[in-house]
Amino acid sequence: EEKSWEAFVGQELELFPTAPLEFDQIKGKPHRHLVGSCVIPFIQEWLTIFPKEQFLFVRSEAMFADPAGVLNQIFGFLGLPSHQLDSFSVLNKGNYADKMSAEIAKQLEAWFAPHELALANFLRRNDLCVIGEFDKQS
Repeated sequence: EEKSWEAFVGQELELFPTAPLEFDQIKGKPHRHLVGSCVIPFIQEWLTIFPKEQFLFVRSEAMFADPAGVLNQIFGFLGLPSHQLDSFSVLNKGNYADKMSAEIAKQLEAWFAPHELALANFLRRNDLCVIGEFDKQS
């Protein structure tokens, strides 16, 4: 991205003042990273094609906290035997705190909050297979 982080976020928030929760809200509209991080519209669309039993949602926080355990849960979901890796390397770890103002971080947190709540409720309501806690409830 050639724009500054502030310009990029500002442009995305201008195009999408609220986080989209339905596929129709993004269909045919240009979007980049922020909207692409709002997964509910995409999950809804995928569920029109694939059965819910083929989906497994993994919270990255769960994977970071217990990579071996989560990996074996994924193997189980796929019907594969358990396997223990010797090590887990952290790759492409970002350090965003130095690159983002507190004001933008607060804006993004507020923008994503309704999506996080809706995602937790959507996963529960549709009885989708999840690893990790989606504990925000309405």
